[in-house]
Amino acid sequence: MAGSYYFPGGYSERDYIGLINAFRTLPVPLVVVCSSLNTELDGFSLPAHITILRDLPTGQFEACIRPAKAGIIALKRDTGAAGQSVLIRLLRNAKPVIASDFGAMRDYIDEGISGFLIRDLSLDLCEVITRLA
Repeated sequence: MAGSYYFPGGYSERDYIGLINAFRTLPVPLVVVCSSLNTELDGFSLPAHITILRDLPTGQFEACIRPAKAGIIALKRDTGAAGQSVLIRLLRNAKPVIASDFGAMRDYIDEGISGFLIRDLSLDLCEVITRLA
């Protein structure tokens, strides 16, 4: 399964609903690693190619990052303090990052080199996934 799935992870300010809806039209696996506090996902209908894992210990979280094709940080709002710790883990593991085009993400991502910044999940994600393929 190495390199075959996309990895969004973390807890605060994540737009997992928007991300999952965007992946409904993409025929590639998505493995979401989030908190049980992301209650918006409780009972949410998932296609077969999307998996949700919750409350993984740090070692297992890292183990999910290593074989991923790329990491995704889809944020709801530009709060300034969301996603950086996961972003650093992704970069440390040499993973391309697809992230919301918000201030904190711009500080870390060199467009087209270390990752891609997207403004609209439903419009931009498919193009970026195609470029990475």
